[in-house]
Amino acid sequence: MKEAIPLLSLTLLAACAPQSVRAPSLAVDCTQIACRANQVCVAGACVTADGGIDSQADAGSSVVPPNDAGVGPAPEDAGQPPAADAGTVVVDPPDPGGDGSRRDRAARSCQDLLANFPDTESDDYWIDPDGEDGPTDPVRLYCGMQHDVGGWTQVARLMYGDEVWDAWNDDQGSPGSGNRSWGVPLRLFSETEDGQDLEIIVAAAETSQGDYYVGPIYGDVHRRAWQPGEFIEEEIDDGFYYREEDGENQRCEADLWRRNEQWSWAISRGQSGCAGWSGGGGFVIYGSEQQPERAYSLWGLYAFGSGNRGARFGAVDLFVKRR
Repeated sequence: MKEAIPLLSLTLLAACAPQSVRAPSLAVDCTQIACRANQVCVAGACVTADGGIDSQADAGSSVVPPNDAGVGPAPEDAGQPPAADAGTVVVDPPDPGGDGSRRDRAARSCQDLLANFPDTESDDYWIDPDGEDGPTDPVRLYCGMQHDVGGWTQVARLMYGDEVWDAWNDDQGSPGSGNRSWGVPLRLFSETEDGQDLEIIVAAAETSQGDYYVGPIYGDVHRRAWQPGEFIEEEIDDGFYYREEDGENQRCEADLWRRNEQWSWAISRGQSGCAGWSGGGGFVIYGSEQQPERAYSLWGLYAFGSGNRGARFGAVDLFVKRR
């Protein structure tokens, strides 16, 4: 088990009852990265034969937010009907896989890993979300086994100031890179086309709430929530489920939307309540007027955005498992 740096001690706030769990490391580690055939890993990045790096530069520590970075999303609640979907389609899941100890023994997810090997501890493991017959290569990802009932796969890390991507559809950076933005598509872990079979945890490092903060557990979140630039001023969905660790699901009824292009990842409607962005139970990654596509403040999660001021952060992590 690699040593997590001291600043990452997780605390759960959703039930106002903190509980310590382990966190993924910010350190760059070549053991986490599977490079292409013509590449080698150097300092946590895949380098091609001509010296090119197949990874985004670390922009999180040097970006200075614009003057309006602390100004919150507008509270008006008016939107247009959502675009029509073809409906939920269930797809056949791949084989759950092996114990994750080697590339050729990759598990489909940390959830499958824990189900087949109940003594598995929190650590980095080889994960192949679409199975050995799928086009996606196995990658080493962090598995959080101590939070809730375990089985949580870390699928993304967004660094402060970096450009926010379509987390549902797109790969980003080199998976597992500690202090760079990276992501594995959420769709690979879902068995439906809308993604509403997933549970999702949003955690944040280096915020006003401490070294590492873990928000509520979300469920029934539509894939549109993770697609920046899409469905602007349109309804994303009619609500979601949320719960505390080991708790029962509660339904939050709300006409969720993406208020403007500065809202990138968004599970929110209104300022307060279970879907609120101003210290409520919603969730928004917010950009600026000049750079709406970048991550300049964090809102909601029952911790951030009170007083109409978003929170600066070091990194935001996404964890998933199937419901």
